Amino acid sequence: MTIVFLVFGENLTYYKQTYLSILSLLRRKRKEDRVLVFAENPRYFLRLNGLVESIEITQEQIKDWSLKIGYYFRCKIKVLEYAAQLYPDSHLLFFDGDVFVVGDLSLFEQKLNEGIGLMHKNEGHPSGMGKKIKRMWNAIKGKTIDGTTISMKHDMWNSGVIGIPRDSRLSVISKACCICDAILSTGKASFTAEQYSFSIAMNEQLIVEPTDNWVWHYWGNKDGWLDRIDKFIVESHLCNNSIEREIVLTDDIIRESIPVYVDKSDTKRRLIKLINRLFKDKIPTDNNSQSYS
Repeated sequence: MTIVFLVFGENLTYYKQTYLSILSLLRRKRKEDRVLVFAENPRYFLRLNGLVESIEITQEQIKDWSLKIGYYFRCKIKVLEYAAQLYPDSHLLFFDGDVFVVGDLSLFEQKLNEGIGLMHKNEGHPSGMGKKIKRMWNAIKGKTIDGTTISMKHDMWNSGVIGIPRDSRLSVISKACCICDAILSTGKASFTAEQYSFSIAMNEQLIVEPTDNWVWHYWGNKDGWLDRIDKFIVESHLCNNSIEREIVLTDDIIRESIPVYVDKSDTKRRLIKLINRLFKDKIPTDNNSQSYS
């Protein structure tokens, strides 16, 4: 299998998440698996040299892939297209950076060998979701895009994991791109446009099954996971751990079973936002005026 990651921008949070995700994957990687990391700043993955193939992507590519309208999730479609062209004889498996792999990779490959598509899990139909997603649904329902009429049969699957069998890669990716572009053209797209596009393209051409038993997708508890990732990286640095030791230490995170979702209080979030707006930190004007002689 060709396993793909994507990370861009300057925010170190995304690189830290992706780094841990790759380590969890390498703990389960077989000799025949290939790992590609598409990164705007590949220097953050130098410790993984020889274990993964880093491919630098530029700001110009990112702008082009996002249609110069800032819809960066479309880049996921384009890097999968890129990977399919690089290695045409391989299944494709994509992981978001906030995914921690706990299942044997042979489980993924077995399904792909059977011609079954994989996504993280079915989240339901967009007509029953939040305001922005409903607005997107209303803009495209009943429309025929690339031969497919968008209807109530098309649920929204989470795209934190995308597995495409070898023989279906190009057709699924092409269809997902067409649908995504059509959604974006309505001006009513939510951030899930790419996700819904893959959901439709995959289910139109394949039987799709969930992978939530094989990965922990912690988008619902990023703060808790980021605290653990920071501890992992700092301890590893202070202890001068080898990359091989880091890979093994991902087992400790599995044993800890950090929650992947935490039901957070909206009231707490709004109060913190209000307090931060009303009581801003102030830097004294003479803060840097001290003289040391």
